[in-house]
Amino acid sequence: MSKSRLGWALVVLVFAIAFLGYDWFRLSSLSSYRYSGQGWKFPTRVYADWLELRAGMPLEVSDLRQVLDAARYRRTTGKPYAPGQYRMRGSIFEVYLRPFIYPDRAEPGAATLVEIRDGSVASIGNGFTQTTPRGLLRVDPQLLAEFSDQERERRSFTPLAAIPRHVALAAVASEDRRFFRHMGLDLLGIGRATARNVRAGSLVEGGSTISQQLAKNVFLSRKRTFTRKLHEALLAVLIELRYSKEQILEFYLNQIYLGQRGSWSVCGVEEGALYYFNKHASELTLGEGALLAGIIPSPNRMSPYHDADFAIARRNEVLQDMVECGFISKVEAQRARKTPLRFAPNPAPLTRAPYFVDYVREGLSKDISERDLSTRGLRVFTTLDPRLEDAAERFVREGAHDADGRSPVSGAGRDPAQAALLAIEPQNGAIRAMVGGRDYR
Repeated sequence: MSKSRLGWALVVLVFAIAFLGYDWFRLSSLSSYRYSGQGWKFPTRVYADWLELRAGMPLEVSDLRQVLDAARYRRTTGKPYAPGQYRMRGSIFEVYLRPFIYPDRAEPGAATLVEIRDGSVASIGNGFTQTTPRGLLRVDPQLLAEFSDQERERRSFTPLAAIPRHVALAAVASEDRRFFRHMGLDLLGIGRATARNVRAGSLVEGGSTISQQLAKNVFLSRKRTFTRKLHEALLAVLIELRYSKEQILEFYLNQIYLGQRGSWSVCGVEEGALYYFNKHASELTLGEGALLAGIIPSPNRMSPYHDADFAIARRNEVLQDMVECGFISKVEAQRARKTPLRFAPNPAPLTRAPYFVDYVREGLSKDISERDLSTRGLRVFTTLDPRLEDAAERFVREGAHDADGRSPVSGAGRDPAQAALLAIEPQNGAIRAMVGGRDYR
């Protein structure tokens, strides 16, 4: 080999090593993606005050029911069997609490029983049968608002250990059934996906592995070029060399795009579970997990809100994929097919108590940068009482409307009456409700 050729070969080798080294270094950022700033952006979440029950405190049956409903607990006719459910038997509540991290401590999910008698809490117990007395009970607080940047992504990082195994395996069966056997690339999977899509006449299965999808969605542009595809394949192999299968699956399940809620992108299984089923990812059933996995290729087109029959058909296909992969039995698949899916009703507004939320944001911005406030995934706990806030908003709206009717001034040019209400707890100055007018808009 001539000296010139050898020189060029060395130059190419140096560039190749530098290129690989740069990609290897970039992959280290995946480890920090659960935190903010260097990777995914997590909105700041603002919570209302939580309800803390003690025996003897005044509380009506309707009050507790309102709190549970607002906190997205689902009322069941049978005994609650999973976190986020409750049953009423007269004035007795069987509540399966969700785990939640409070500012002062972490509360595990637990079965609890609350009896209300004569307008007060008569007793609180652990368990639904043969209960033992419990000192107090906390119902996880209601989410009031989220602060995000212009990308407007709704995402909550959920460890793989908190995601039901059948949900993770549904994604594997649907998107990359040889995931546990390849090193980032799967030629057999590409051929199988191509044949299946041709038979279906539409895109029902992607040819890329989970590692390729992760590389494309996190590190690469959306341009469809041959060079980008080669880079995607290289990154997929490097991801497999650097991380375990469990870590890759955890990254993927928190990264996937699962639809659009207005101007917000729904990302990750936690937000997908909340959007489609009004429950947390840890509460998803086999059928629900299969549906989420089924819509990954095209979430908006396959969304149950767009075409429920198509979405259910995709769920059934994923269940069959799971059977073929040996992840579930035929009996489990058949049972999941027969179980009706209960989709969430029209989502609640993304912002509650808007005047109060503006007040909170203004206060936070004095000490926290706008970038950190929009991307660091902070949790802000406030003193707002959702029950008092609802009553205050109703009182202001109705009071202003009544004032309109009593006004001596009439005509199209008359400004509507306005009102405001601020409820403060005298013992400590805590703001319990805040309404700045009859209509925030």
